Amino acid sequence: MATLMEVFVTQPSASQTAMWNVIVVFTCCLGDWLCQAVSGRDLLWRALADSGTHGAVGAVSWAVVVLPGRSVAEWTQCLLCGLAASLIDLDHFVQAGSLQLKDAVTLQQRPPFHSTTLVLLVTGVLWVVSLVMHVTQLRKVALLCCVAWLTHHLRDASRRGLWFPPLGSSPPLPYAVYVVSTVAVAVAARCVYVWCVAVPSVHTAVSDPKSLSAVLVQ
Repeated sequence: MATLMEVFVTQPSASQTAMWNVIVVFTCCLGDWLCQAVSGRDLLWRALADSGTHGAVGAVSWAVVVLPGRSVAEWTQCLLCGLAASLIDLDHFVQAGSLQLKDAVTLQQRPPFHSTTLVLLVTGVLWVVSLVMHVTQLRKVALLCCVAWLTHHLRDASRRGLWFPPLGSSPPLPYAVYVVSTVAVAVAARCVYVWCVAVPSVHTAVSDPKSLSAVLVQ
């Protein structure tokens, strides 16, 4: 059976992984540059730029995990991850009890889905349920949610730190630490995906070298 190292050094897997990691870094920097560029404009433009950057970072981070090629399903997963990363900010409106944007961005405390403790708890529960019920696709859902939410939290952490209730918050992360951590989350998720999500396909294909090769470059 293929080892994790074989997956990462198999072409085009290695080159694709490197390419998407570079794209993650570029997206982080470009998105925040865009946010700075519109910082003098009205609140709606600033909110759209911020939410769009969260979504773009989430989408390309999931691309590191699945290395999308010609599969529509893989590109769709990237879009869903980006959407999940962006929609977290809807909890601002829930916390504010208002649909007014100015109320949503002037909260005195962080809204619930910005709790990193909650993210880890929810994804952990989903993962355990997937193991108990032997549902591989639920593991993929848990991993996708984890990538979407953690990339969002890491970007916010460059300004406010990570929030771990009831323990409190970390200091704000230096920008370089945020970018490197985002890449690290994506690569770690790729490792988990290969072993815990794609591995059933490897077991199925192990007797067929052509099929096994296709699995290795997923």
